Amino acid sequence: MSKNDFSTAIYALGWQERSLSNVSNVLRALAHDMEITEVPNDSNRDHWMDVAHWLSDYTKKMQANASADINAAKNGGVYPK
Repeated sequence: MSKNDFSTAIYALGWQERSLSNVSNVLRALAHDMEITEVPNDSNRDHWMDVAHWLSDYTKKMQANASADINAAKNGGVYPK
């Protein structure tokens, strides 16, 4: 991998990490907004709050993976044990 390819990969992983952080924050805010909003059908609201929380947790895991990939790339492709 050339130095330019390496820099591009690091940049792309950083962009992925930041994007996932933003998505997770939006989903948490959405779940909070649903929690404080009254709707006629509370079971619907609870379901979508659960979905938003699950998606937020999932994106946090993806963000952690991107962060680990960045660190590994900076360490020559070696992941910490």
